[in-house]
Amino acid sequence: MGSLEAIKKTLPQHYPKYVRVVETIKEQLKRYETIEELRRRYYENNDWCLEIAKEMYPDQPFLWRLSVIEDAAYGLRARELDGTENISLL
Repeated sequence: MGSLEAIKKTLPQHYPKYVRVVETIKEQLKRYETIEELRRRYYENNDWCLEIAKEMYPDQPFLWRLSVIEDAAYGLRARELDGTENISLL
């Protein structure tokens, strides 16, 4: 979550928007029920993550930082799957 933490510090006014995008992507990842399925999906084409960000905020390309939103969403879903405590981004 390091990149999101940096955004929270440097762009606090935009952080809630990043969180909404991450949470939306994480919801889509709930169809993957094992860490292995999630890992395989991570290494596939993830243009759909970018499309979600663009649909949610079409006029704010700074919110399309795919590596930040994608890594955070996948990381949160992995924590859910392995039973690690749930982290709130807000």
